[in-house]
Amino acid sequence: MTEIERLREQLKRLRLHTIASIFEDEAGKASKSQMSYTAFIARLVDEEVVSKTDRSINARIAKARFPAIKTLESFDFSFSRHCLRLR
Repeated sequence: MTEIERLREQLKRLRLHTIASIFEDEAGKASKSQMSYTAFIARLVDEEVVSKTDRSINARIAKARFPAIKTLESFDFSFSRHCLRLR
């Protein structure tokens, strides 16, 4: 087993799936741009946090079993013009 394979397995065991899937590409980018070790690790951790947050939100939405998913972007504000008047 190579070092990369061992690292990937350990990351998955720690449930750091996003880091496990991107660390090779990110290491190449970091090497080309001469990124510091700290900046490289921070980049990996940032990506993991974003991924875990997204998965958590999606899991909560699925668990809520909403009949339909609605967003502010899809809301039709034109039908309630009279509600927007303050007088």
